[in-house]
Amino acid sequence: MWDYHLHSSFSHDSDQPLLNMAAECSRLGFDQICFTEHADFESYSGDPVVPLDVKAYQKEIEKARSLFPDMDIKMGLEAGAARQTLKYAERYLQSLELDFIILSVHEYDQVDPYNLIYPAPRLKQIFQEYLEQIDYVLKHFDHFSVLGHIDYLSKIEQFQTIPMDYKNAADKIDSILTTLVQKGKGIEVNTASNRFSKNFGRIKTILRRYWELGGEIVTIGTDSHRLDTIGFMAGDAINCIKDAGFGYVAIYSDMRPQFQKLT
Repeated sequence: MWDYHLHSSFSHDSDQPLLNMAAECSRLGFDQICFTEHADFESYSGDPVVPLDVKAYQKEIEKARSLFPDMDIKMGLEAGAARQTLKYAERYLQSLELDFIILSVHEYDQVDPYNLIYPAPRLKQIFQEYLEQIDYVLKHFDHFSVLGHIDYLSKIEQFQTIPMDYKNAADKIDSILTTLVQKGKGIEVNTASNRFSKNFGRIKTILRRYWELGGEIVTIGTDSHRLDTIGFMAGDAINCIKDAGFGYVAIYSDMRPQFQKLT
């Protein structure tokens, strides 16, 4: 098993020590994991904010590797990107030695949708415009491995009331997927996006379209910030990937993908 989206207390939204997260992954029998602590460049004042102690993070990763030698532990980041900080983010990330980088867009109109309640009639419009923001970021950014949770809004309860399906935004999603293919980048199956629906149908349709367009790189991540979500629906994610046409998942070392066959 693999999990390529894990957060510990090095991220601003988790209070779980990294070693505890690694221990739980080891107990559950993971073969390889990648910590992807938040490095946020979504500063709404226009100045980049990177609240991450990279040296301390590296030291803790090395300690985890020594404590759990039977599990391959990779060091990555989840880069939260916004239009106004893309150039800074690119330079910063290129200066680091990492195995893997998730590029995520967590904002709509300079605010994380988690933090607001929107009028119901606006939700469809927000869905469309959020995808446009992802498309812009992807077209102007290169130093990353995969796009994180294209279905991010599905993690937010109020958006469960609208159909955020491929068919309702085909042109925008195709533009996103085409850019990923052209840049040789991957897409993530984020199991936390299914915390409400418990249904991988939405992302499976997008994955299949990515495959049809020539996409090759798919990773699995539970987006866990706590011990009790590690491994959440990981088996379902593998089945989703296979049903979409892929016979493998991607893992990373030194920003280079390798492919693990699914059985």
